[in-house]
Amino acid sequence: MYHRIVSFLIVIIVLWSCKQPTQGTLEEDVIILFPATNAIYEEESPITLIANRSVQWFSSLNGFLGEGKRIIAKLQAGEHTIHAQTENLERRIHISVHPFQYASNTWRTILINQAQEKYTLPAGTYIPLLCGGERNVTLSFSFNTIIRNVYPKPRYTYNTIQTSTEPPFRDTYVKIPAEILIATQNLRKSKGLSNNILLQQTGDPIQIGSIRTFHMANPEKGTSEPGWSVESRCVALSEKIALWIDTNDNSNDSEVQNFFNTITTQIIPRVKSIIGTHQDPDDDGLFHIIMSSKLNKQRLAIGFFNPCDFFPYNDDTTNNAYNPTSNEMDIIYCGLIDAADQAYSRKSILATVAHEYQHLVRFSRKTYVRFLHGETNPPIEDSAFDEAASHLMENLVGYGISGGNIRFVEQYLSNTGDISLFGADRNGATDSAGKRGMGALFLAWLMEEAGGFLLEGTNLTDNGGLSFYRKSIDYAGTGWSYIETSLDQSIDSLLYSFGQMLVSFPYLAEKPLEIMFDPLTGEPLTLHPYLGNLENPYQPGQSYILQGPSAVLMTDSYTLIPHSCVVLTSWQIQSVSQVTFSQASPYSMFTHGLFMGDN
Repeated sequence: MYHRIVSFLIVIIVLWSCKQPTQGTLEEDVIILFPATNAIYEEESPITLIANRSVQWFSSLNGFLGEGKRIIAKLQAGEHTIHAQTENLERRIHISVHPFQYASNTWRTILINQAQEKYTLPAGTYIPLLCGGERNVTLSFSFNTIIRNVYPKPRYTYNTIQTSTEPPFRDTYVKIPAEILIATQNLRKSKGLSNNILLQQTGDPIQIGSIRTFHMANPEKGTSEPGWSVESRCVALSEKIALWIDTNDNSNDSEVQNFFNTITTQIIPRVKSIIGTHQDPDDDGLFHIIMSSKLNKQRLAIGFFNPCDFFPYNDDTTNNAYNPTSNEMDIIYCGLIDAADQAYSRKSILATVAHEYQHLVRFSRKTYVRFLHGETNPPIEDSAFDEAASHLMENLVGYGISGGNIRFVEQYLSNTGDISLFGADRNGATDSAGKRGMGALFLAWLMEEAGGFLLEGTNLTDNGGLSFYRKSIDYAGTGWSYIETSLDQSIDSLLYSFGQMLVSFPYLAEKPLEIMFDPLTGEPLTLHPYLGNLENPYQPGQSYILQGPSAVLMTDSYTLIPHSCVVLTSWQIQSVSQVTFSQASPYSMFTHGLFMGDN
């Protein structure tokens, strides 16, 4: 009996102690995750401070720094005690901020978040970089000595003919109307859709020569109203893929079969090896491709993916689930192959298939699958990220040049000051060739930073970069959010690092850029701002040049657009000079970097 009583008391004491705060628990409720104590920084460089909860941040020298789980601060030179505190709790670390020391081929980073910022530069040559934040910033700068704005001497030279004509887009991406998501919630789970809307047309299974009619969205009108009704013939069929051509169009059977073989043996297997496969909405095991010259004649899109195809067709305009462009199946749409038109050439259409299939896979796994599992507001990918991922895919399947992707990258590098990564461009556009090129280049850089990939025979082997790319698809949020979460950095801070690479790669690269070429196409798998002189396979004598960004001459007053990365013409300073940056109200935060050349 005594032992039972003692055991009972021990259990009671243990249970009670589990509910009580132990000594020191409150002190552990505030944790400074970054930086580590005794970290060393240089004066005027942005310092990221991160805690496990929202706190107020103080410096023993600078005073109040801000409030939140994560802030960016700029501290004066000296020894700082950093306080992270709430009303009752506090943590402290010690960091050192050293005076900035000038050195050739290094960066000086200045975070500007106030009306005016002054700093001193010794004589030398500098390449300035500006990276925008959340909103527009109207700014000006001045020197107390005379400087010269000069264009930096390129480290590489090429003979080239640059092109300026903007090609047609691969697609006009559309989002699912909220009404469709609401009205069809759990529809497939509750009663299911027809097994195959095409099978219902005749009752016969699909075979070569089969004739079916498809609803095809008109890119000029979008998906909120009926598009084209396209009668099509099945011209090629495999176990997994069916290819259809508009019956109003003529096609060369041998050319079509060669095109189809490339899709089934090279394009789709390569894309699947990188990002996996898609969710099949009609469970028939077939992925469909429709080709029609209607897109060639319109010249708004080379091809497109319509996410409305994953939801029930509905032609009742009074119904919230009105969905007049759906085929209730996994399908993409392309223009007809035209050897005389580069935008609709065979290789361009092959690049389009890879581009659109990335869209389809991403939507089916990020949005549609979650919808099927009952999420009332499943994530939908940000269109700028989705387009960037699809354009990068064109390079990864070996059609970055002939598919036109290099032209989009060239558009960005020629106009860095006018392009926003995912905000509105300077002209107000939310989609542009330059934006897509910038996004693809940014994602390619992140993928390389994550480890990149290797080429073994005709296969790509992951070295960290491909899995980094693939995980953005299944992440329960946008790709931008995935990047910030997985790398624990803001997009704007990563964009600044990307800009540093744009400027300093020719100066700091320890060895020449190693470019991987696809053994099946002869085109570069690598996407990089310094690929050099790239011949156009369709027009001998014409080439594209990726030799880094074109420098922008900053005028007395300049508006920096959000989430941009602008490379300015070099400053050549003859003697010690004080530089003053001023910004108009309302004030915003942006990052200013100076790459100090070797003269």
